[in-house]
Amino acid sequence: MQALNSLSRCKAMLTANEPMYLFAQQWLAQAQQAIADLQAIDQSHSTRG
Repeated sequence: MQALNSLSRCKAMLTANEPMYLFAQQWLAQAQQAIADLQAIDQSHSTRG
């Protein structure tokens, strides 16, 4: 959920009347971290099975 929220905020920052690129970059980094965390969880579950 955090990844989707961060991506939505990133898009909002880029599509605003006056784009805020620094904030968009920060939200994108948070989304990437959330996805990496999900991948790590997925891999830990798949190695147990």
